[in-house]
Amino acid sequence: MPLPAYAGDTPTHPYASLDTALEMGFQQCVEQFRKALLAAPLGWLFVAWLAWGKISQPFLLSWLGLFALVWLAGLSILTGLARRHITIARSGWQLYLAVVLDGLAWGSSLLFPVMDEQLYLELIVVLFGITALVAPTFISHIRAYRFHSMAIYAMVVINCAYRYHDAYAEVLKLLVGMALFMLLIHIHAQRTSARILHGLRLQLENALLTEQLRERLRAAKLDATTDPLTGLANRRVLDSALVTWQSRVVHSARQLSVLMIDIDHFKQINDTYGHEVGDRVLRAFAEHVRSLLRSQDLFARHGGEEFVILLPDTPVEAASHAGNRIRTSLEGTPLINDPPVRITVSIGVAQHQDGESIDTTMARADAAAYSAKHLGRNKVHLAA
Repeated sequence: MPLPAYAGDTPTHPYASLDTALEMGFQQCVEQFRKALLAAPLGWLFVAWLAWGKISQPFLLSWLGLFALVWLAGLSILTGLARRHITIARSGWQLYLAVVLDGLAWGSSLLFPVMDEQLYLELIVVLFGITALVAPTFISHIRAYRFHSMAIYAMVVINCAYRYHDAYAEVLKLLVGMALFMLLIHIHAQRTSARILHGLRLQLENALLTEQLRERLRAAKLDATTDPLTGLANRRVLDSALVTWQSRVVHSARQLSVLMIDIDHFKQINDTYGHEVGDRVLRAFAEHVRSLLRSQDLFARHGGEEFVILLPDTPVEAASHAGNRIRTSLEGTPLINDPPVRITVSIGVAQHQDGESIDTTMARADAAAYSAKHLGRNKVHLAA
């Protein structure tokens, strides 16, 4: 797969997730630089060891104190960033400030007074090493590495202008050599940074695809178990629940009651107002009845305007009372207001009896609902 067409921190790749990858890289850079700063005192001690006895101790101690202040300032900035949500636009300048301060502090070691050529060369080598060592720290946000390298290089230029103002040839060799060294490291780091950001972008896209797949699986599962019009359990879920309950009531003697509900004269609603209004009535009916049930009750669409409610651990008297509560709540209030449509329901109630199948219980509830219609509708009838 080709690399994205951008140079480290220039977001020109067309994928929408690239901006997020850049932000993730920035956040990782902040954390990596904070960890790198924690190890920085070892570097100071190494420089102090090199300079010990070769420059005045008061100046060396002053430099260490200055470095410590800069170190504390940078660490304070990065710790503050780590404690909140950060973005390049809002927090980039704080990272760059800490980076520049660190680079200037390292470069300031060249300003030691009365320094022999051997120590000077050793410190130059140290700065070369620091430039190389910190490159991985900024690999996920290469712009910070530029600031750090430029800060060190600026201190080298200032030192050369101050110390070797009359030796242009030697100074030019040093500055050109160090510039080439930094450029080569930067080119390598930039290519690596591009690959890392590309990898972050792919991770984001894979995560997005995984979430989309998970959503589709959830939707497919919902479609397979839910009536699309009312949002209730469909016939497949109802049949599965009945099979489960057949085993439960046989082995644990638990009670199960069934309400078979049929909306009275529903065909007239469709004929009078149209099927769109009829669908709205069915949705409103489902929502209304569901609000009257317990969480453990199963409310399913049996087909057309017929619905089933399974009431676990419910004797027939309580089931009959629940049916009447549903019936009376529907008869007095329009389910929808435009147009105003009132409905009534006929409900059959049956309790599972010892020795009978769940199918037989359902058939008795269905017969009871038919009897409720035959007796004048808007009634609750107990199965024989």
